[in-house]
Amino acid sequence: MIYDGGESSRQAMERTIELVNEQMLGKEQKILFVTHGNLLALLIKYYQPNFGFEEWGKLSNPDVYLLEMNQMTVAINRIWK
Repeated sequence: MIYDGGESSRQAMERTIELVNEQMLGKEQKILFVTHGNLLALLIKYYQPNFGFEEWGKLSNPDVYLLEMNQMTVAINRIWK
């Protein structure tokens, strides 16, 4: 169910990936994205489909992940200790 003015998880994921892709086409070498845990989880799930409820439950607040992209691969690694 989507409430008036709300969005589904899939819509939020698509919106987030669109922003990431748009920024990756720019000239900047490093980009910082700051978000809340649920949107972070959706971003990770897009690139790592096995990321699920159990992994979501292990996110801390705050948490930091590094997303590295090249022409062939995308790697997401937790760097928060």
